[in-house]
Amino acid sequence: MDEADGKIEKKHPVEDEEEEDDTKRLENAEEQWKLRMRSLTNEEKIRDLALYLLIWGESAVVRYTPETLCFLFKLASDYYAETLISEDRGNSADIPEGDFLDNVITPLYNFFRDEIYEIINGRMVKREKDHDKIIGYDDVNQFFWYPTCITRTFLADKKTTLDSLPPHERYSALKQVDWTKTLRKTYKEKRTWMHASINFTRVWIIHIVSFWYYVSANAPALYLNEDKEIAEQEASVQWSIVALGGAIAVFIMLVGSFSEYSYLPFTWSTTKTITRRIGILFILLIINAGPTVYCVFIDRRSGISKLVAIIQLLISVATTLFLAITPTAHLFVRRKDNSRTMLASRRFTANFPPLKRIDRIMSIALWICVFTCKLLESYFFLALSFKDPLKVMSRMYIENCSDRIIGTRLCHAMPDMTLALMFFMDLLLYFLDTYLWYIIWNTIFSVARSFYLGISIWSPWRNIFSCMPKRIFVKLLATSDIQMKYKPKVLCSQIWNAIVITMYREHLITVDHVQRMLYQQVKSKKKTNI
Repeated sequence: MDEADGKIEKKHPVEDEEEEDDTKRLENAEEQWKLRMRSLTNEEKIRDLALYLLIWGESAVVRYTPETLCFLFKLASDYYAETLISEDRGNSADIPEGDFLDNVITPLYNFFRDEIYEIINGRMVKREKDHDKIIGYDDVNQFFWYPTCITRTFLADKKTTLDSLPPHERYSALKQVDWTKTLRKTYKEKRTWMHASINFTRVWIIHIVSFWYYVSANAPALYLNEDKEIAEQEASVQWSIVALGGAIAVFIMLVGSFSEYSYLPFTWSTTKTITRRIGILFILLIINAGPTVYCVFIDRRSGISKLVAIIQLLISVATTLFLAITPTAHLFVRRKDNSRTMLASRRFTANFPPLKRIDRIMSIALWICVFTCKLLESYFFLALSFKDPLKVMSRMYIENCSDRIIGTRLCHAMPDMTLALMFFMDLLLYFLDTYLWYIIWNTIFSVARSFYLGISIWSPWRNIFSCMPKRIFVKLLATSDIQMKYKPKVLCSQIWNAIVITMYREHLITVDHVQRMLYQQVKSKKKTNI
């Protein structure tokens, strides 16, 4: 309640919020909320619970927008509190039956409906409108994430906002809200291959840049002098060419960042973070690629050139590791951006449950093992074995090859075309190696995890199922309150049968499966077994 009051009535200045750390601010808000909940009487708790359930029960499709329900609950709670005060003063105001459904829910329902359907000749016809142009549930939810939502909720006169009204008058003004002017598209949902550049940027960087390091280091024939004595003095050129991997990593990140523009409404508030990221990435691109101009075209042999190339290589490796490890959304984010606006995005769409320490260690260890084996194996079996064919193909010249129409151009370009195809196939195999090593190490870690939990994959399924009644009894039934009217096996069979029947009702298994999986009572001469 207090957190909602802070959002709508603006009790806390924005300047103070920007100076606080987002985690600390959230903890303070949660603590204030808990204190507020503890201070409520039982009557107030029941009143709030009943109010929310009544709102939810009449909300129809608005139930798919829980943030909207919380917003409506806040306005209704303020209105109800003022109504109680008025009743204490002797001024009672009766609300006609169906007012909430007619004046609050119906306009929102009509808005959702009109986004998809239109009336033609008295019939509802689906609009010829792509999904990326429809304001849907996700867009409406995101609108109510931020404290500024109340300042952007316009009434029918298109000038007055809910923010300009007293808290207890905002609920009554909901029937006058112009939702078509208030709600807007917050994210462009497109079906395009650009998703591969945005969502898998770090995957491309890890593979393509490491492939560049390996191949460029083993392809001196492409950029060093053919004379061995001169080539030995051009070590700085080789180091600088290898260091271009950092520029490639930055370029891949730039492609993904530019692609993000097509998914966001082009406003400064939505694109300022991406614009700042692109500006810094351009500076990184110059830092990583600039020394190559000096080492390759200006000075190829001096000691200064070697020093520049070594520094460039160190910067390249650091840049690649930074871009490969850091999530895109966390790149170059200023402390000032830890405001309520950024906090909402992180707490809703980017709020992943934290792993326990042992689980996080195992996750990091898994990927270290995967990429260590992958990089070692790929270097010796893909990159190093590619060195000699690359040297031969780069210097190959085909003679006595001429066509009446094409001439000798195709023949002269044939080695380069073959070399390009070899590069592509080598890179494709380079990607497949990662998946292979992931399967291997995932299996190893899964088996180790099973033994750690006391479960052996070599245990026969018959033994596992035979121990199931005992485990059900120990985990679920063995309590101090249990009344032993029935045998433990009978109670366990009832729990198991209830699970099987529920799975059948949910259409997860067939009737044949049910008959085979149910525990059935078997009578014998001496005793009854389950």
